[in-house]
Amino acid sequence: SVGLRALKRLARAARRRMAAFNAQDLDSLASAYARLGLPRWGAKLASAIAAAAVALGTKRCTPRHLANVLWGVAKLSSGCRLARGSVATEPSVVSLCGMAGGALASDAAAFNARDLSNAAWSLLTLGLFDRPTMLAIAARAAATLDSFNAQETSKLLYAMRKSGVHCAALEEAASRPREQRLELPLAGPPILLTHMLGGGRAKGGREETGATAATGGALWEGSLLLAKWLPGPPPPA
Repeated sequence: SVGLRALKRLARAARRRMAAFNAQDLDSLASAYARLGLPRWGAKLASAIAAAAVALGTKRCTPRHLANVLWGVAKLSSGCRLARGSVATEPSVVSLCGMAGGALASDAAAFNARDLSNAAWSLLTLGLFDRPTMLAIAARAAATLDSFNAQETSKLLYAMRKSGVHCAALEEAASRPREQRLELPLAGPPILLTHMLGGGRAKGGREETGATAATGGALWEGSLLLAKWLPGPPPPA
């Protein structure tokens, strides 16, 4: 289609000018093309983005940008020949994973919830993870799991399980119930919402409903937002 051809021309132009891209530019480019989900395409772009990020280094590539670029490269790679059920061998991608792994292992506290879950999933997808890095991610996540939403938690636990890395502190935190007490006008007694953030996935199974942790968490968080919205003041006449 015309749109697809335009996107590919834009990607070729970006590759020619990649040396002029800063960390934010690489973040935006990788994230945008990754979300397009173009099948069997993206190897050259993923390689170029990875090489440019490595050239910038961790001093010019913040943890947020690094995690987003890694995620974008992993998404692009999973749809083409770079990584499809195997270990990625493209030198620039290998170097990017090494840089990200080093940053995570040395200072995981610099990465927020989304960054940690995306990084764990990306390293797993590319097949370029190591135990110290995954344990550093798990330890930081265990200490801050209250800041993770359902999707982030589910993605993180999936990556840990598939990588064969077990962290008792993370599994305990994921199995801890999360509660929210709501006082709603005209709704009778207070409402207590309870959800086990890790759900059955934290223990290798499913919740009693048969839903995954992400499903249960998404419903829980959605119901909380709805509950907060319902008792609001009526709209002006």
